Amino acid sequence: MRQAKLFWGCVVIFEMLFLLLGGTHQAWTQSDFSAKPLNVIFISSKIENAEAIKNAADEDAVTVIYDFENATLRQFNLTLQELVQWKKRKIDHLMLFCHGAPGTIILTAKDIINVKSLKKQADEWKFFGNMFNRDATIDFYGSEIGWGEEGKKLVTSLSQMTGANVRASINPSGNIHDADWKLEIKTGDNNSSCPINFSQLAKTPLYF
Repeated sequence: MRQAKLFWGCVVIFEMLFLLLGGTHQAWTQSDFSAKPLNVIFISSKIENAEAIKNAADEDAVTVIYDFENATLRQFNLTLQELVQWKKRKIDHLMLFCHGAPGTIILTAKDIINVKSLKKQADEWKFFGNMFNRDATIDFYGSEIGWGEEGKKLVTSLSQMTGANVRASINPSGNIHDADWKLEIKTGDNNSSCPINFSQLAKTPLYF
C-alpha cells in the first residue's frame, strides 16, 4: 500500500480497492461520503487514449482505468462490494468502456462475456447485481456489443441477472470513422445524469 488517507477519524487504505483491478483511479475526498448519486466508470486499459475518457469524467464519479490483462470479473465484484460498503450506498450508474464484438463483451483478457458464458457465471453476475440500486443503469460502450439477436439476448440476460437497466451499442464506440457514443439497445430508460462530458473528448481520437 503506497499511502493512506484519514476520513472521518478512520484510517482508510486508499489504494486497497483498486489494487484488486491493478488500474489507476481518481482520488476521493471527504465529500464522497455524501448522499449524491453513486456513479462509477470502469475503463479498460486496452483502449487507446483511455486516460482522456477518465479526464472527461465528473469529479464526483468514481473512475478507474483497470488492468485488462490481469483483472477478472471476480475482482470487479470485490471492488464494487468494497466501494458500496465504504460509501454506504449502492451504485446508481455504471459506465463500462471496453472492447466488444457482436453479442460479446471483451471485459478482460480472462473474461469474454456472451450469453453462453453468462450461464456459467450466473452467481457472479447476480452478486454483481446486488451492488446496484433499484432502477440503476449499466452502460456498455464497446464495438457492436448490442448488435443482432445475440446482442439483444446478451443485454436482456444481463438486465434479468442484475436487475438493472442495461444499454449497449450496435456499432463501434468513439468519435472517429463510423463510431459514436450512442447506446441503441436498451432494456429501460436511464434515470440518472451522464457523468462523462463527451464533448470534452472531441479532439481526442477514440475508437473501440
